[in-house]
Amino acid sequence: MAQASKVIDIRRGRIARLEAELAKPLRLHGYVVADLAKIESVDEWRAAARAAGRRSGSHVRTGLSQNSARVWATIETM
Repeated sequence: MAQASKVIDIRRGRIARLEAELAKPLRLHGYVVADLAKIESVDEWRAAARAAGRRSGSHVRTGLSQNSARVWATIETM
């Protein structure tokens, strides 16, 4: 009997690693800013920041700077 192959979601793994990396500064400072030149994927970075917020029970807003040189995430207070 053939063994089923296991699909590995690489994107999900990258987001999980970024989430762990962003969680502490978000919790300590309430925001994180990163240079776009230093990140692989803006979409994955933003998804990871929102996931880190959800994990801590916060709503996180993300965006790009006006000159599109940086990406940011901030905890929104309600």
